[in-house]
Amino acid sequence: PFSTDPAAFFAAVDTAGARYLVLDQVDGLSSAYVTPIVLRRPQAFCILHASPLQTTAVLGILDGGAAMPDAATDAERDVVFPICPEPFWRDPGERERLLGRGG
Repeated sequence: PFSTDPAAFFAAVDTAGARYLVLDQVDGLSSAYVTPIVLRRPQAFCILHASPLQTTAVLGILDGGAAMPDAATDAERDVVFPICPEPFWRDPGERERLLGRGG
C-alpha cells in the first residue's frame, strides 16, 4: 500500500500471502513507503540477497511481523538482518554457503 503504516503493510502482506519483499532503487517507491516500515520494524524481516552495490535487497517477511513492536527509532541507521531460516530458501545449501558452512 502507499502508506508507511506497518499495520497497512502487514495487512497487505497477509491478504497477498506474501513471504518476500524486494527493496530496490528503480523508482523511489521502495524508499518512500517500504524502507520506513523496514527501519521501523527490522525484526520482522530476514535477508536472502543484497546486491553488491546495495541497490537491491530481497528480504523474507517473518511470521508475526504485524504484532512485533516498533524499533526505538525509525531514523536511517545500519540495520543488520539475520539470514533467513531454511523454509525461505529454494536451495537450503545456499543458506549454508552464505553462513560459511557449506561447500
